[in-house]
Amino acid sequence: MNLKIRAAVAADGPALTRLVRTSAAYDGEYRAMISEQTIDAAYLEKNPARVVEDDGQLAGFYTLLIPGRGEPGEGELDYLFVADDQQGAGIGRLLMTDLRREAARLGLRRIHIVSHPPSEGFYLAVGARRVGVRPARGRVTWSQPILVLDLPKIEVRRATPGDGAAIGVVHAASWEAAYAPFFDKDFAAGEIASRLTRWHERVTDPQGLILLAEQDGRPLAFSWAVPSSQRAGLAEIYSFYAHPDGWGSGVAAALMAETLGQLRAEGLTAVHLWTLRDTPQSRRFYEKSGFRETGATTERDFGDGAPLPQVEYEVALMPRMP
Repeated sequence: MNLKIRAAVAADGPALTRLVRTSAAYDGEYRAMISEQTIDAAYLEKNPARVVEDDGQLAGFYTLLIPGRGEPGEGELDYLFVADDQQGAGIGRLLMTDLRREAARLGLRRIHIVSHPPSEGFYLAVGARRVGVRPARGRVTWSQPILVLDLPKIEVRRATPGDGAAIGVVHAASWEAAYAPFFDKDFAAGEIASRLTRWHERVTDPQGLILLAEQDGRPLAFSWAVPSSQRAGLAEIYSFYAHPDGWGSGVAAALMAETLGQLRAEGLTAVHLWTLRDTPQSRRFYEKSGFRETGATTERDFGDGAPLPQVEYEVALMPRMP
């Protein structure tokens, strides 16, 4: 599988409509529910929609209504469909993970779901909870479960002198998950341990911008941006790490958005960073955040005498509109 998630565009409308109307999940009595559904350009322009492709072929999608049912700050899942030939491949969970990220980026705290009855088990399995039932009406001659998916509260703030230990825990856990496999076991253990303590002094008298992201009060990601030593007039994100417990939660996306926003507010027009070439998860995250490869490469020796290749990414910071 070669999966890619992207925003839906107007030209996707016919394919999305076809996927909905032909879905085997709605065979039999449920067909009336979706037989006349249409997803057109006007709908996609108005409502957030995300598509999963497998080698360029549509594998699934979801759409959000904002506002939907509920209170301000809450949205509604309008469509979530997986192609028949992709059932059981994890596409649904991938879509829900992406939905959580997008909802966090949009500042939502809760998603409402009026479920196709056979799909209720899936939504319960990914963390939703039932709150009611919508009675049968019109062509829909059966009741539908109503669920809500509560989203974590994410806050991003400047690090304070008392945050050194919390940042160290995040750094050590993230580095162990993403970087330790590249090194000898004993060397990696020393590097992990050193990251637990190196932030106490840095946050006492910080050089540059250190931000800490908390999810429901728990520190789960941090960034450190400094004036670039290589590119005059640019900032460099020298450290950006998220605890594995926060992967897929939207906390890293919220942190990156705030990091770039504060650098923009300081008058910076572009930001660059270096990341290991062979860390595809990190590279996908930076690309999703708007960064693009510059083509520049280098090597970094972490101290074991075996340098690892790095690639450079850059993003332009557009000025805020008045």
